[in-house]
Amino acid sequence: LFPYTTLFRSSQGTWWQTGADAAVRIPVGAVDIAGETELDFGKYSNDYGSVQIWGLRAQGGILWRSFEVALRYAILGPDSKFAYMTVPLTDSEPIQEITPSAAWYIKGRNLKLLVDAPIIIHDPVFTETGVGSYAATDLPDQATVLASMGTPTTSTVNRQTVYEGRLMLRARCP
Repeated sequence: LFPYTTLFRSSQGTWWQTGADAAVRIPVGAVDIAGETELDFGKYSNDYGSVQIWGLRAQGGILWRSFEVALRYAILGPDSKFAYMTVPLTDSEPIQEITPSAAWYIKGRNLKLLVDAPIIIHDPVFTETGVGSYAATDLPDQATVLASMGTPTTSTVNRQTVYEGRLMLRARCP
């Protein structure tokens, strides 16, 4: 989704990224308290220009016996130059995620039932005329509905708050 990957002729680009993270898990009586944080920054540039992005994630949780509750907060700062062909995808307003979750470890770490409810704030949503809408954080490739052969279509992109709910059963074979 970078506007500078190729416009008219190929131009070799440079991508670099840096980040840092930290995690802690502390047993407190009958519960385990866990926390994580991560910070990242990346930049892509070639003969046509450059774009950059930054992100921050923090999450914490409490595990008691075979049950866990957690809360995650993430923020992603896109470059205002992100575009598909000539159609801008974002401005520089950050995309935010708040996700509460709960898990039940049915058979230790080998079988887990997880429910979470992400709330994505300022998510770019692509609306394809006469078809439907796609949240960019879930289906970024749907940006292609915004232009055809370099010409903008009647499809749109707007920032919205997106509410999701997920239920997952994860099994791991020993």
